[in-house]
Amino acid sequence: MAEDSRASMVMDQPAVSMEARRSVRAGASSAGEAAQRNGSDAREQDLLHRARAEDVLHWQQHQRPISAETLRKRLRVGAATARGLVAQLRSDIHTQIEGAAGVTGRGPRPIS
Repeated sequence: MAEDSRASMVMDQPAVSMEARRSVRAGASSAGEAAQRNGSDAREQDLLHRARAEDVLHWQQHQRPISAETLRKRLRVGAATARGLVAQLRSDIHTQIEGAAGVTGRGPRPIS
């Protein structure tokens, strides 16, 4: 009788192909990767925000931009991360300066 009920349960379950199971697993892993990517994006934005704050403090104290080494120590991150953050800070500053000066980046203007 136990075998009959077990056979009945197996027969009641829908037949799912291995391909369908793989695609469900792949969807779950890509959803997990997307969540992890969003988490890392948030972490990068947080680090950039903290780096900007440290750069402002450094300017106030030393009248010069923060170095990657100082930023690395203050934020407790790796050297590559610190260098990337400093590069982003410098890029943002140049963009702001060019925007304020009205520079469009199209080369020299013709004399009229």
